Amino acid sequence: VVNEPVSLDIASLVNSEANTDERFIFDTETGTILLYKGTDLNVVIPEELGGVKVRAIGDSAFNSHETTFKITGVTLPSGLEVIGDRAFSRNALTVLDLSVCKGLVSIGDHAFIANKLTDLVLPRSVKELGQGAFSNNQLINVNLGLVEDIGESAFVWNQLTEVVLPRSVKVVGSNAFGDNLITRVSKAKELKLGKDVFNHQEVQVNNRYKSR
Repeated sequence: VVNEPVSLDIASLVNSEANTDERFIFDTETGTILLYKGTDLNVVIPEELGGVKVRAIGDSAFNSHETTFKITGVTLPSGLEVIGDRAFSRNALTVLDLSVCKGLVSIGDHAFIANKLTDLVLPRSVKELGQGAFSNNQLINVNLGLVEDIGESAFVWNQLTEVVLPRSVKVVGSNAFGDNLITRVSKAKELKLGKDVFNHQEVQVNNRYKSR
């Protein structure tokens, strides 16, 4: 009897012997959580699933459109390296502790759009923020760590009053900080900013007044 090859689909991942936690659809080859199937509103993501380190949160894994409900809290594993596009979008997160994720490099497009976050401190390991990554939250304070690339509309529609761009920043996308309450911005002199980075605000950049 010749057995036909079995493709690696979601069903096989759910039933994989390596993943004993049925709350998660988990790709053991890449260490990526593909979908959250649990019902906890305050989710603790384990360091490992079936003995495999959790390295990434996949696209839309905790997106409320996929889970059909909104989580209110999440504890992330320390070995996390990548948070995918829309990974936690449209939930009800008020607190996000990234301090344990010392190897986190990238946060994808719209990863945390439409939550209720008020404060954000990026680990110094994070280099890239995708488009709209933290847009439409309630952010008052942001520490950008050593980020290099800030995507378009990354922080649009928040409540920031001041922004400090670290010297590590190389690129700031259009409308990245639009529609906030920003009046003061500090940045390295060599960093060039587009005219629409701070849309619909009147800001002082390095104590020089500019109307936006």
